[in-house]
Amino acid sequence: MTQEWASRSFESCIKQVVYTRKIQRKDFLLQGRYPIISQEAEFINGYWDDEDDVFKALSPVILFGDHTRSLKYIDFDFVLGADGVKILQPHGFLDPKFFYYQLQSIDFPGLGYARHYRILKELQIRFPPLPEQQRIVALLDDAFAGLATAKANAERNLRNAREVFESHLESVFNQRGEGWVEYALGDLIEIQNGYAFKSSEYDDSGYFVIRIGNVQDGQISLNNPRYIRLTDQRLERFVLEEGDILISLTGNIGRVGVIHVEHLPAVLNQRVARITVKNQTIDRNFLFRFLSSRAFREGLQEAGHGAAQQNVSTKEIESVLLSVPSRIEQRAAVDEFNRFDEEVDRLTQIYERKLAALEELKKSLLQQAFNGEL
Repeated sequence: MTQEWASRSFESCIKQVVYTRKIQRKDFLLQGRYPIISQEAEFINGYWDDEDDVFKALSPVILFGDHTRSLKYIDFDFVLGADGVKILQPHGFLDPKFFYYQLQSIDFPGLGYARHYRILKELQIRFPPLPEQQRIVALLDDAFAGLATAKANAERNLRNAREVFESHLESVFNQRGEGWVEYALGDLIEIQNGYAFKSSEYDDSGYFVIRIGNVQDGQISLNNPRYIRLTDQRLERFVLEEGDILISLTGNIGRVGVIHVEHLPAVLNQRVARITVKNQTIDRNFLFRFLSSRAFREGLQEAGHGAAQQNVSTKEIESVLLSVPSRIEQRAAVDEFNRFDEEVDRLTQIYERKLAALEELKKSLLQQAFNGEL
């Protein structure tokens, strides 16, 4: 840090923390004169027309979200769309974007809601004269523009790899080769609904309760686990086994996953169903690939109902049609799916490493900038 850099407390660097009337999400407009800004990941969350609720950005401001620790640099008129958002206006000795970048360099510990802003208030903000601030901002703007392009390219390549696999999956299930036979899923599978285990009975250990949130796209997530002890033998029929295919019936319907050893012991919760093969005409892995396909999900979306959230019944799942080739052709298709999977996984790891490296480079640039090394 050079001798020219000054230091002031965070609170002495801002004119005031401004609050405006918050617009409720249910009232957001899809189109309007003024963008609505909140602390969510999306930069603009909706629109508003009433000028009385608008914050006039006579100079750029920074929005800080207590919930998400998000920072947004705003240089246009806007409407605030959430609680827990603070509008920060820096004094004239600070370039607003320099101040924004310096706040971005802060590594927040994992504290609870509404405590993150307290950490900001404890900061000492260091800054050089305005011309030097503006020089640093220009360097960071250029560097971050390049990083944003590289990140967008990596994310696009990752999406493309997954879309290629999805397209191949669709091409298999959309073809009707010689000898293929069409079945209703109900002729091939059995579906068992889960049980409404009471959250009040959750324990620190026992059977892993597989809830809707644990059934993700193609896998069972171990995040946010809940456990229960089985004291009623009548509930043992809801105990899951390795290889069971599970499907979500509510909300984002049609997500599927397979139970593996690491998930056991586990039980089936309400609005999640277990699918087992009852007709040996179909290979279980071929069935799982079909249940993972876009065609199956779109069919369920059309069958879904309910005002607040979508729901699908086991009867509606059983009515979905599937054309099935011979067992030999099914196994060959599964082998090909697995090869595609391996390639997509390989590309995913490459692009995720690139994205992580880009994020680390951004952090490094911010650290250098505010150590006076740029």
